[in-house]
Amino acid sequence: MNIRSLTDKIFSFFALIFFSPVLFFVALLILCTSNGPIFFRQERIGKHGKPFIMLKFRTMINENNKHLDAVVNRELVTSIGRFLRKWKIDELPEFWNVLKGDMSIVGPRPYISGFTDKLEGEEKKILNLKPGLTSIASLKYIDEEGILSQQEIPPKYYRNIIYPDKIKLDIRYYECHSFLLDTKIIWYTIFKTGREKFLDKFE
Repeated sequence: MNIRSLTDKIFSFFALIFFSPVLFFVALLILCTSNGPIFFRQERIGKHGKPFIMLKFRTMINENNKHLDAVVNRELVTSIGRFLRKWKIDELPEFWNVLKGDMSIVGPRPYISGFTDKLEGEEKKILNLKPGLTSIASLKYIDEEGILSQQEIPPKYYRNIIYPDKIKLDIRYYECHSFLLDTKIIWYTIFKTGREKFLDKFE
């Protein structure tokens, strides 16, 4: 186990302990306000193309909905789910994936197989990294759902505009990732001040 993996596991372990009251309360809210499981499980692609099951709090009426269904039909998102998504609380269970070793704190966000199958040439470099909880691309598209909801055809806009840009940013991260860069990404994930100036460096 390398230092980065060890750091990820230690950080995620203490994060799960720290957020345990929030995790318990959110789980209770989901159970009491809508029918279905507490967690949303979906297969994502990890390091070297190995699939894994990513864990999130369920925010939709039907847990089997696909990635963009909530944007195309926002009625599928529960009232609690809207709040969880706005504040990214639905992603807290992903610390479990980090603890297991499926993910890292910082790295390209994990894609579904339908998108990674289309990676070509140098784009495949990003599969040499563990997917992360946060990344340069996730900072830029922190309000991705809001952006997509304003488009006439959200899935088309995602595939033609957002997805290619995310891949470009993930490649940039692969080429220059370091402890210092990871620290900055974590900082700007938490704090908004200076985020735009930071992102300008990768355009």
